[in-house]
Amino acid sequence: DTPEIVQLLAQVQLERGDSRSAIRVLEALLEVRRDQNDVGLLLANARRLLPSSRGLLRDIKGTNSGICTIDLRIDSSFAVSGGYDGVIRVWDLTNGECRSQFMAHPPRANGVFSPMCLSLSRDGKYVLSGSHDGVAKLWEFATARCLRTFGGHTTPVNSVAISASGKYAVTGTGDRRRDNSIRLWEISSGSCLKVLDGHSEPEDI
Repeated sequence: DTPEIVQLLAQVQLERGDSRSAIRVLEALLEVRRDQNDVGLLLANARRLLPSSRGLLRDIKGTNSGICTIDLRIDSSFAVSGGYDGVIRVWDLTNGECRSQFMAHPPRANGVFSPMCLSLSRDGKYVLSGSHDGVAKLWEFATARCLRTFGGHTTPVNSVAISASGKYAVTGTGDRRRDNSIRLWEISSGSCLKVLDGHSEPEDI
């Protein structure tokens, strides 16, 4: 393609909000058109807009198991994923590497794994997970240590959340014939403070 077409492509990418792709194109173009001030100005603008870019930042791979749930630390430095293999993985988003992994919810008696759900606390220190075994578990993010297990549901836990204060956990499960409740837990004691019934379908909280 001619330099003019390449520059036009970069402008289109900027209009689409993909500053990262525009920067790659313009940097290559600048190697062959160093005397073009307009290319340099466009590149400077692309770099200025980079923090708000909507382009793909990183394609992370490293697990053969399907991913069924994921959450992101508020500072966007790490992501936590839960797989169909019952394993929670912690991903460093600066380099795409898996920093740690641990078995959170073992398979059923027949060896079959089930989907899990998880949620990070606002301060990024804890991970709450739930799965087919009817329990939720609170994990310390830095050490992957299980701090507390919340039992009481009689059907799979399919949704979890931690309050903004970090004092409470909420779990939801769904089975029309048995347990279709939301439970509010005090994290410090592990006590169930309230059971909320009334849904006729599985909860997603």
